[in-house]
Amino acid sequence: MTSASAALSTLLGQVRSNARLQVGLGVIGIILVWALHDSLSRWAAASAAAAQESGIQLQRMASLTGESGWSERAEAAKSLRSSLEAQMQPVAAAGLAQAHLQSEAQRWLKGAGLESRSRMQISPPVETAVPRVVSVSVSLNLEAAPRAMLELLRQIESSRQLLVVEEMRYAPRSAGALYLRVRGHYVLEPEGGAGDGN
Repeated sequence: MTSASAALSTLLGQVRSNARLQVGLGVIGIILVWALHDSLSRWAAASAAAAQESGIQLQRMASLTGESGWSERAEAAKSLRSSLEAQMQPVAAAGLAQAHLQSEAQRWLKGAGLESRSRMQISPPVETAVPRVVSVSVSLNLEAAPRAMLELLRQIESSRQLLVVEEMRYAPRSAGALYLRVRGHYVLEPEGGAGDGN
């Protein structure tokens, strides 16, 4: 009998003769089985969740590839961008965008008969997320009867330039107090380019 066999035989003899040792080893065995089961359960749950997420991603990709019309949508977006850029006044420098919008605002006010009863403030040009496009806003504070206010809005709306009325407040009294903020968008010409002067 080798020394390992003798040690094992001695250990088995002690376990058989000691009831507390038997219970302790049984508890340790149960704990090990429970821990192994718990680890396997967590691993299975994590694997199932990952498989489900992968399945959802695969379904999304499959549904997108199954959709037709991507090239048509791209062409429509390109056409819309070209249309919007065509409505933007070309300017040689950002400062000229301010001057142009100020001139346009004076034209609107004159067309509505309000040039003598207004205060105007022009914002500095702001670069937009679109390359070579800047925006400038003009704020108008004035008194206008309802008919004159509507004519002013008609003047702005009839502009060929891309304009956005960002804010408007009107208190209709005998001579209504009107606050209007309009933003214009301008395309900076490449160096050496020339605008149409409109």
